[in-house]
Amino acid sequence: MKKINSYITASLLAIFSLLVLIPACKDDDELDNGGDNGGNGGNVEIKESITEYLQENYATMYTLFSENGVIDSIESYPYDVTVFVYPDSEVVVDEIPDVEAFVLGCVSDLAIGFPAVSDKLEFPLWSQGTSVASVVASDNKSVDNIKISKYIEASNGHIYELEKPFHKRPLYDYLKGLGEEYSLFKELVFRDEKEVDGKIVHSLMDRYNTTELAEDDYRWNMRDLSFTSTLLLPSNELIENAVADAYSKIEAAFGTVSQMDSMRVYRWIVESSFYDRELTLNDLLGYDDVLSIAGYRARNHGAVERTRWRPSVQQVDVDNPIPLVNGTCYRVTELKVPNYIAIWRVKEYMVPAWNAVGGASSAYFNTDMNIGPRGYTGHGGYTADPEETEFYSFPAISYDLMQGLYCDVDQYFEFKLINLDGEGTPYAAVLPAGEYYLGFGGKNDNEAAWYAEVSINGEVVTDEGGFWWKNLPTFDRNGGNNGYDGTGGYPWGFDADFWATKDGSAAQYDTDGKFVSLITLDEPSEVTVKIVRLTNTAGGGSIWDRVYLHSCVLRPTRDNY
Repeated sequence: MKKINSYITASLLAIFSLLVLIPACKDDDELDNGGDNGGNGGNVEIKESITEYLQENYATMYTLFSENGVIDSIESYPYDVTVFVYPDSEVVVDEIPDVEAFVLGCVSDLAIGFPAVSDKLEFPLWSQGTSVASVVASDNKSVDNIKISKYIEASNGHIYELEKPFHKRPLYDYLKGLGEEYSLFKELVFRDEKEVDGKIVHSLMDRYNTTELAEDDYRWNMRDLSFTSTLLLPSNELIENAVADAYSKIEAAFGTVSQMDSMRVYRWIVESSFYDRELTLNDLLGYDDVLSIAGYRARNHGAVERTRWRPSVQQVDVDNPIPLVNGTCYRVTELKVPNYIAIWRVKEYMVPAWNAVGGASSAYFNTDMNIGPRGYTGHGGYTADPEETEFYSFPAISYDLMQGLYCDVDQYFEFKLINLDGEGTPYAAVLPAGEYYLGFGGKNDNEAAWYAEVSINGEVVTDEGGFWWKNLPTFDRNGGNNGYDGTGGYPWGFDADFWATKDGSAAQYDTDGKFVSLITLDEPSEVTVKIVRLTNTAGGGSIWDRVYLHSCVLRPTRDNY
């Protein structure tokens, strides 16, 4: 009842702000007015209340109204109301996904009788104070193109019988009713839905509005009619094409598509489709990124980054919006998974790569340094617990280093980013065109206190004078939140704040290392990295003139879309 009263309050505000022009009475000879004159026109009044008439003539609608508190609300409401009803044969209760939304969408506090209904008159519904059902006056008067088959003027308002429920439905109801063309999207959305303690919950879509939840705090979800939402709806064909494009880039960069890659791509498609507000034409046709649902996902351990929809790349049909009770749906016409989602990051661990290809004798490493692997104690990973994370384990990683001794000015270390096929044969990784963060892990040590020049595919990317190599973190530690677009510099899905409550070293796990430079690939390319020593530590050729290198990372920026 508390929830219904909040809708009534919203509707009262709406009605006082609604200007209605009531024209002269139109011809209604074809309308059955529910009286004794057989429907031959006229505005027939009955002494019965809306409740009494529904109970006698619309058993199914009366039961739904009664069970969901609408009858009590109508009876206690101080003003007349308008009620839309449907023949019992048109109301199949088991096929209504959200009964509460359905019944609230049948009542409006704009009380206007049939003879006074004008063209394009809007009835604010109790299901959402700002949502309307359009009544179109024509030869056959209708509500959202559904013919009005009967009109009854009751003692406390007006009853319109429609041939069938009008099409404006709650977002959740609309999604449930989508046909085969959108079956893939429906599958992606509803596979994360389940019932807990008699309530529907959605582990992916339910979002908290606040960082610290009290017992009565609200959260956005697609079922909640108190939120005005926007749905951007992609068809099966668009999803399949976008996924195929993303997978081709993942395979070129990594050799195969992992389960984590697949999860990341499909999650972006779902999350980019929902917005916890009404998007404007400026949002949908502009140049700025539009940010999707926000907040804290149910059972998640930290804030969920909003998905970024880029209108200059993605497109929707703005000319044919689909009005919903609690928002608007637009059909998507162009869909692309951004490169920064598809790739996330490419990280090459130097020692495993060196060992896999046979070191400097291979086509993938080239150096004139006295350099080779040095083993260190490996750092542990983090094992998935179903109660703590939806992902599989984050594996233990190698902390071995490439170590060069007696290094001198102008000596270099060059390598390609590589993959291994199913038989362990190496081949060069190909990355999509666009902007990337470049990062390294090495060893923070006075033995490596020298400047280096770094180039990518023959182009120098460090500032004049080079990069101070001693600034590299030891291994790849402490690279989180170090110039990486707020992604934390971690593997996708790794929540350092949560794991830190169980392991104090979690913030050091598998990060991007030290940010060195922004780079741009003009076209899909293999990537060759070259590090040239510019200065010496102790006069050149000393055992203290060392090179340490643990890993190299290229992470697409958000502008690599």
